[in-house]
Amino acid sequence: MKIAIVHELLTMKGGAEQVLMSLFQAYPQADVYTLLAKNDIVQFYELGNKLHKSSLQKRIESIPFLNKLLPLNHHVLLPWLSATAKQWDFSAYDVVISSSSAFAHHINVPPHCKHVSYIHSPARYLWDRTFDVQKNLPWLKRWYFWLVSHKLRQKDASIEHNNCTILAASQEVQRRIELYWRTKSTVLYPAIAQHWFEENLQRQAKEQGYYLVVSTLARYKRIDLAIEACNSLQVPLKIIGSGSDLRRLQSLAGNTIQFLGHVPNTDLRTWYQCAKAVLFVGDEDFGLVPLEAMSQGTPVIAFKKGGALETITPGVTGEFFTEPTSQSLVAVLTTFNKNTYDSKRIVEYAKKFSEGHFIHAMKNIVSNS
Repeated sequence: MKIAIVHELLTMKGGAEQVLMSLFQAYPQADVYTLLAKNDIVQFYELGNKLHKSSLQKRIESIPFLNKLLPLNHHVLLPWLSATAKQWDFSAYDVVISSSSAFAHHINVPPHCKHVSYIHSPARYLWDRTFDVQKNLPWLKRWYFWLVSHKLRQKDASIEHNNCTILAASQEVQRRIELYWRTKSTVLYPAIAQHWFEENLQRQAKEQGYYLVVSTLARYKRIDLAIEACNSLQVPLKIIGSGSDLRRLQSLAGNTIQFLGHVPNTDLRTWYQCAKAVLFVGDEDFGLVPLEAMSQGTPVIAFKKGGALETITPGVTGEFFTEPTSQSLVAVLTTFNKNTYDSKRIVEYAKKFSEGHFIHAMKNIVSNS
């Protein structure tokens, strides 16, 4: 059985890329297709000669001045991504698995070929977050984005899924797939890698009792709520990650807030283990960070919306704050006590989301679709 995996973008490290690695673990002989790929990310995931770049990227890289004018930024290249996805020829394959956050599910798959499409989310910047994105743009970019997103939204809504098995990353994503695409789907939760469950790691952090945020630093992640709450209470907060919102967040931070930047996974485990709790403050489609924290026995305090509702059990694996405000978060932090949680019970819960479970379920779906 010859298999192709179509993964939308290989331009950063995130939850979608963890799903790609799980798929590659399940099917190590598969070819991997992507719309845009950065060399350092390809090397990090060790895809080597298994990777097939898109015609769009090849054209950009073949013309030096175009490569500088149109860097591998999917926001700049939005108008061409859907059409590029449709150009691949999968006639030599028996199964194609697409991993899509926007356009990978737009591919054309021949009738003899099974198509299983794993949807991380219908593109939020095309659907429910369009105006949030627009309001932070200069007027010319705002007009351009409005024009492009309107046309792409129409195209996305018109895609036929008749011969495709649709998998949703969460019940929240399943709801949005039916709302925007009028299509049924089956939930298959993403997995955290097996290394999160390795035993006998030493706790090396020099301090304990801090709160922890692990996230891409983007405005929609609402990390400002965590900063404002910890400023108000004058409690330690460590922030791991990088992104476009770093300077704004640094300007909000008081003297108990520390930005740690990128941290290797081996060190990240220690930061998770020694944290009082991990703060997960955005409205996410699912979110692997809470599961990574739970795999280390650490509870999570999350905004009561989206994918967090599907992984956090109050009093067992964490707590919720109910309003998207720092005051609502402060109210939970004020009464939170990590000592009331059983770390072993939290770890056992996290094992339900192990990579082994994901791979077994995916293979069954591919075999029976």
